[in-house]
Amino acid sequence: MGNWYDPYMLLDDPVIVADARHRVLAVNPAYERASGFRCKDLTGKEAVYAKPKGLIPGTSASVCEHVERGQGWKGIVTCERADGELWNFSLTVTPVRAFGQVYYLAVCRDLEELGYQAVAESYEQLFLLIAQLAETGDPSVQPHLDRVGRLSRSLAEWLGWPKARARWLGMASVLHDVGKLYIPREILFKPGPLTPAERRLVETHTTQGAELLTRFSENMAKIYGYNEALLMAREIAQCHHEHVDGSGYPKGLRGEEIPESARIVALADVTDALFSHRPYKIPWAASQVQRYLRTKSGRQFDPKMVRVLLDHWKEVEELYRLQPAIPTGIIG
Repeated sequence: MGNWYDPYMLLDDPVIVADARHRVLAVNPAYERASGFRCKDLTGKEAVYAKPKGLIPGTSASVCEHVERGQGWKGIVTCERADGELWNFSLTVTPVRAFGQVYYLAVCRDLEELGYQAVAESYEQLFLLIAQLAETGDPSVQPHLDRVGRLSRSLAEWLGWPKARARWLGMASVLHDVGKLYIPREILFKPGPLTPAERRLVETHTTQGAELLTRFSENMAKIYGYNEALLMAREIAQCHHEHVDGSGYPKGLRGEEIPESARIVALADVTDALFSHRPYKIPWAASQVQRYLRTKSGRQFDPKMVRVLLDHWKEVEELYRLQPAIPTGIIG
């Protein structure tokens, strides 16, 4: 007697079949060809959609949460093949009941490079538009978002992230302050110091932003499927003011409790703020910025990320030399 999933093994699209614990039962020959992994090497291991190093943690969690509620999941994702090359594909995961047991059927469809680029560029423009709306009235916001995106993407690559995933992160980073849509303009752009009540209100932009992006992601998914950049944007919006020593907000997360994406963007955001002109400060010199980052390493920022950023300081300086928004003479 054959298995219930035997017909799916004949499909031209790559297929993964997993048990209720998301352990691989079988993959079809198309999956072997596309991924470079052999079925015998994958059987019994965590399915790529569920394991931490398969998709980004936020995406893996989203897949598992939906299918364990009996709902399907679809989206565009990136993972590595056996040879280390990146694989961009659309993923559909469906719960299946058979013989009194729950199984999960994952079908992958390769994306042509042109299709991937078009999707990435569309999301990039959409994210930037939303981010600009969140801080309407601040003429410095667009160059700030551009620099934070470039620096976040570069830092992710220096940390060893695959280039495609680092690109998603750079795109997602521009939405870190999207929750400011809910903060009154007169408080957001108040020239003087904030009162304690006003500061507490401003701090809600983290949870407000995460809630907005959760709703946005769920609605977009009904049409286009989930997107890794949007799932990262949600965790960045909520956690980019968390500190690795637990002194940040909104939840006081510590160390690796803070998503890696949020730790990267937090460092990029503050670095750019120090280099930038603000109504309350002049731009800092490079030596001042370096000294500040070292002081905050292990307290506010991930010490490994600070070390990697400082190791690539020449590239950081080059980034700011290419940005006309930063006054001449600040770098050096």
